[in-house]
Amino acid sequence: MTPSARRRPRQARARATVDRILAAARRVLIDAGADGFNTNRIADAAGVGIGSIYEYFPNKQAIVERLLDDLSAVETDAVLARLAALADADVAAVARGVVETVFDLYVAHGPLYRVLHALSSAERRVGHRPGERAVVAAVERLLAERRGPWREADPALAAFTLFHLVEALCERFARDGLPRWGRERCIDTITAAALAALGAPAPSTQHGGRGHQHSAAGHRPQRDGEDRRKPAHAGAPAGAVQMPGDVEQQRAPPTPHAPTDE
Repeated sequence: MTPSARRRPRQARARATVDRILAAARRVLIDAGADGFNTNRIADAAGVGIGSIYEYFPNKQAIVERLLDDLSAVETDAVLARLAALADADVAAVARGVVETVFDLYVAHGPLYRVLHALSSAERRVGHRPGERAVVAAVERLLAERRGPWREADPALAAFTLFHLVEALCERFARDGLPRWGRERCIDTITAAALAALGAPAPSTQHGGRGHQHSAAGHRPQRDGEDRRKPAHAGAPAGAVQMPGDVEQQRAPPTPHAPTDE
């Protein structure tokens, strides 16, 4: 069972305190790792008393689960926004846009993801959080609106496959592939794999996914009763998403502290 916070902050000052605690917890995880993660370090980094932490979180495990929920929400919002921006693009442009977004999120937050999952007591089941299910549903609707082998077969199965394939490959390429092949080649490769899984045509340019994206996004996907004469615009490039409270915490360097509780 996922541990829960002791009470929810209702006033602005209390919410600001919780944001400071969570931002400090992220910093401690990155700087000290799982072995150095404890509530005394978090309190020191946040500039609050230890009692303030226990007022909102019963233990450090509750903080871990809250951070995982927050990261999932950040990814969900970013992917849904990119899908909305590419609503009139064809499948190849949509696939690349989603890959870019998820890949950049794993580059920005991958180290935090990995240490959080190492500490989490909950089973890691990617795709089962509410936000992740919302992304799968949005992809399914998008595929069902477009002509292709996925629609005649099973859009739900295609969306499920696409979600898990992109998640798994982006996580691994962001961690191990980026230093070897660079961002563009990693994204090209993941996009090609996603399109192959859908049975969709691959981009015509090699290591030139961006050029293909601009070309593809300039036309509406062919739908029943529609033509391709009205142009559409692709979404803005994805980037790292800043977590709540990070700006404030960046002003003060982390303070080393001997590990204590728990």
